Amino acid sequence: MQINLLGKNMEVTEAIRDYVVKRVTNLGKLLSRIEEGKGKVMVNFEVGKSTNHHKSGDIFHADCLIKID
Repeated sequence: MQINLLGKNMEVTEAIRDYVVKRVTNLGKLLSRIEEGKGKVMVNFEVGKSTNHHKSGDIFHADCLIKID
């Protein structure tokens, strides 16, 4: 399984990277069955900080796309 992590408008720290890897590997049972059947699994994960026009604080988002070939 390949995990790609991208930060948008923010730096991806080691703590963020560790958290994402921990959460994605929780899907290991399901994804390992797919890989055993000769499928390739790629996980694209994007974390980001929304634009600075919010006056009430920082707004963050996370998107995860799991691609199975």
